[in-house]
Amino acid sequence: PLSNIFVGILSKMIRFSAIIFFTFFLLSTLFGQMDKANELYKNGLYAAAIPLYIKEISSKKSMGAEKKLINCYIRLNKTKEAEIRLSSLANLPEPSNDILLQYAEILVLNGKCDSVETILNKLEQSSETEVAIKKIMHQCDFIKTNKPLFEKVEIGQFEFNTDADENSPFYFRNQLIFSSDRSSGMKLLKKTSETTGRDYLSIYGTSKINDSTWQT
Repeated sequence: PLSNIFVGILSKMIRFSAIIFFTFFLLSTLFGQMDKANELYKNGLYAAAIPLYIKEISSKKSMGAEKKLINCYIRLNKTKEAEIRLSSLANLPEPSNDILLQYAEILVLNGKCDSVETILNKLEQSSETEVAIKKIMHQCDFIKTNKPLFEKVEIGQFEFNTDADENSPFYFRNQLIFSSDRSSGMKLLKKTSETTGRDYLSIYGTSKINDSTWQT
């Protein structure tokens, strides 16, 4: 009957429309995600941009997102994460000179000079790369030959140390004032920096109870 044919055609149209809608939604989400990540990167909000670049890379291979993600890690001094990303790019069939040089520089920063020469040998020779290679090798030579000022150092726990990141202590009106990211008490409005990904610091004060004890 005509009614059954009509129902069949209608169901196919609905399925087709659903596929079109889902595809459009997915594409708009992906493009919007990359645009948002780039805007955060442009404004120096590297920690906020990182998860968006990772999502972009996981959904589709994007060299632009990879490079921005690596730069985010470097700007936040997360050189180990940058090294992992650069290692995968440097091992592609035909890595660019820029990737290889950046990878070599990160290896130097991470104290892995023994691996640098292998990476530099992959470079396509030019006057620019020759200058860059000399600079990197000079850095490695300096690291290998430079001796520490104090060869025997012992690091111990200071009596005032805590598990928190605490900085800049100074005396004010018989109190020791300092900044800290400690999580004591309920902080409903606690904020995290979109640039570094770290919690904002709060100001605390502690008074001396006796010669060896302070209030916590």
